[in-house]
Amino acid sequence: MKAAIIPNPTKAGAIEFTQKAAELIERCGGTVLMLDEFRADFAENKNIEFFNNTEPMIKSCDIVIAVGGDGTIINAAKYACAEDRPILGVNFGRIGFVAQLEPSEPDKLTAIIKGEYKTERRMMLKAEIITAEGEERVYYALNDVVISRGSYSRILDFTIGHNDREICSYRADGLIFSTPTGSTAYSLSAGGPVVEPTMDCIVFTPVCTHSLFSRPIVFSADSVLSVAAGCGESCEAIVTVDGQISKKLCEGDIVKISRAERAVRLIITNEKTFYSVLGDKLNRRTE
Repeated sequence: MKAAIIPNPTKAGAIEFTQKAAELIERCGGTVLMLDEFRADFAENKNIEFFNNTEPMIKSCDIVIAVGGDGTIINAAKYACAEDRPILGVNFGRIGFVAQLEPSEPDKLTAIIKGEYKTERRMMLKAEIITAEGEERVYYALNDVVISRGSYSRILDFTIGHNDREICSYRADGLIFSTPTGSTAYSLSAGGPVVEPTMDCIVFTPVCTHSLFSRPIVFSADSVLSVAAGCGESCEAIVTVDGQISKKLCEGDIVKISRAERAVRLIITNEKTFYSVLGDKLNRRTE
């Protein structure tokens, strides 16, 4: 078993956990793969294979272990799904909905390295930005694609299309398109529904609409949604993918949202249900 470990060094305790995990994996007969940037932190471990770039490291591994917050895990998941590698998230963030292990559970890696684990398939979104000049840029999201106004912009006018037909328009601060996995992220804070993460659908949640009658909508996973935003001199629209990639829209640009052809396989390590985890993470007890 070859395990690629991607820690977030800015998270307190993440490097220490990774060192323990590397030792445990080697004791179980596995091999640890890491990026060169962590060579100094693991100088005493002579058995780790180091790589210059993430892509060849992921191609060479059997599983991916991301040590950090949800952002770290989501970023690593995009590399993992491109090579169809399962990924395990270890929570060193504040919430950790995507994580399966807590920092106090390194011993659970033993069974994983022996191949004793299950995986859950998680749908992803594809966001296509089509410029007024016809250029196309494609991005992938595990959580959400958000189209919102800039810091000093006025409220925006949005036109929404569904399968090549215009269906509605909004005046709002922004729009959220989320996967079921992302339904417990920004969408939830904006009043969107909680969706079981193994489902396939697209959750649409408007943000601060100038309307008395705006509600979130759940579309089928096969839907192709399009958004045009009014971007004048006093209006700035920004597309943000999983909170990590931001692109400015210009007048005439179109954003298309659809189900991605790729999916993430998350390693599942315990018997907790999604609903019990939801209650724990939101500080509410569920039976």
